[in-house]
Amino acid sequence: MIVTLIIGLAVLSVIVMAHELGHFITAKAAGVRVDEFGLGFPPRLLSIKRGETRYSLNAIPFGGFNKLAGEEDPTVPRSLASKGIGTRLLILSAGSIMNILLPFVLFSIAFMVPHTVVMEPIVVKAVALGSPAARAGIQAGDTILSINEKPLQNLSDLKRYIQLNLGEEVAILVKHSDSTTEAIRAIPRWKPPQGQGAIGIEMDIEAARSDRTITSQSYPPWKAIPLAMTEFVQTFVLYKNGIFSTRKHSHDSISLLLLDLQQPKAPFQAEKRSSIIVIEFFLPQMNFVCRDFLSIAPNETRLPRTKLDCLE
Repeated sequence: MIVTLIIGLAVLSVIVMAHELGHFITAKAAGVRVDEFGLGFPPRLLSIKRGETRYSLNAIPFGGFNKLAGEEDPTVPRSLASKGIGTRLLILSAGSIMNILLPFVLFSIAFMVPHTVVMEPIVVKAVALGSPAARAGIQAGDTILSINEKPLQNLSDLKRYIQLNLGEEVAILVKHSDSTTEAIRAIPRWKPPQGQGAIGIEMDIEAARSDRTITSQSYPPWKAIPLAMTEFVQTFVLYKNGIFSTRKHSHDSISLLLLDLQQPKAPFQAEKRSSIIVIEFFLPQMNFVCRDFLSIAPNETRLPRTKLDCLE
């Protein structure tokens, strides 16, 4: 708990420092006087003055600030309020811009610093019936080599590239057990059945472990920067897809629900209480539990249409 708290404060401090540095650098560049640059909020723990600016470390570690001269008074010499609208807008927005650039800078540094890379075969252990992988022709024992012509180094790469392309057709290069290769196409699902994954394959973890190698890798700046840009963009896509994949329901899912209501495929329970029937059934394809209360006449032989309350 304490370690987590310390790490959280350290990450927050880096984010705040980058944000406030954005304001500080642009204010200095625009000729605005910065009276104090502070990390944390008062009371002040310690400070040092260099030139016209005091640099302080404060007791409350949840933020930071820049104290700019004349933020609302244009009569103060070298004040913020005396600058033009464009300059003020740049200074005030520079913090947010720095926060956007921070992940890109960190990714660039991470690619330049030597880091370990796991290399392992990506072997299919099982394929779910009716899944995109099954329809595409992937079989147990196949090895997945690349997705959209991007070579896969490990299982994490496979999960990453599938998650990046939910709902979009991807080109998958596989090597069959007879050593022949085949380029196939599949569309990862936004909301697959529980336990199947987006394309419906189970990976052979033991095969990956048995042939795993770990190497050290680093890139020169001219390669690390483009890689960092790609990583930066993909991180946002992964975040967006992660959110939408938990909420997205397609028209096909609605049709499947209606079909299962019309056909007696799902486990079904009914309990009669006078003229009230309580119904509960489970749809395994969609992991839904539906309940409803139907009020029927004593001599009625058919259940009336009703709106069902389904919980996932």
